[in-house]
Amino acid sequence: MNAKVSLQGLSLDGRGAGIATGLFTAPLGHSFGAQIDVQAGGVNSEAYWGTGAHLFWRDPNVGMLGVAYSYQQWSNANFGWINATTRDIKTANLHRGGVQGELYLSRLTLSGYAGYQDGNTREGAFGHLTLKYYATDDLSFHVAGDHYAGRNMIRGGLEYRPNLSVLPNLAFFAEGGYGTHEYGMATAGVRYYFGKSTPNLIVRDRRSDPEHIFINPDVSGNLDKSNQPAPSSTPSHSCPPSYEWNGTYCQYFPT
Repeated sequence: MNAKVSLQGLSLDGRGAGIATGLFTAPLGHSFGAQIDVQAGGVNSEAYWGTGAHLFWRDPNVGMLGVAYSYQQWSNANFGWINATTRDIKTANLHRGGVQGELYLSRLTLSGYAGYQDGNTREGAFGHLTLKYYATDDLSFHVAGDHYAGRNMIRGGLEYRPNLSVLPNLAFFAEGGYGTHEYGMATAGVRYYFGKSTPNLIVRDRRSDPEHIFINPDVSGNLDKSNQPAPSSTPSHSCPPSYEWNGTYCQYFPT
């Protein structure tokens, strides 16, 4: 059995967030495992939480293959345009389910997951692909591409385990990303690994818990705004027949 817990601060398109994540993994026989994910915190001063589950096969010399599911929920998400059919929702939610895999190539790890997401946020297919390079046994760099429900993002980051004598399983990580509609995000945090001691980061990554499939915990960045514009503070105006308000005055449109 093994686990890892992380604490991170995020900037999500200008909205602040603080998130704690825990992944708990147990073996199922020799080559199979099961994992439970939990995540909780605050996004823009509102409560957020998520949970997930995995079943997977792994050979630390070859790769990993499994299935995964996650559920995320945002409280007091009072955005009136979550979608065109549901108005004034106080709680937003998102379900994701799919397959995930990893391929180990010397100091390179190619990983990804894909599936479908729905809820009262954005619905549609999603896919994520990450290339990670271990510059040393305890320092990794990664680049990733994300597609979810019609939106795209590219991310880059690193993780470093300094192998401190008092906290040998402590690691630091950071990541930044840029995506559709000029969406930007950045995060940094600390992570601690529990379980049977492993000599370095690359060995642990290939023998322990798979990555969770939570989306960035930013409800405003994942709402389905395609069918309904944001509420406007502009007062309504009454125009005569064949006239429409153009933002300044009633403009004539002949029928």
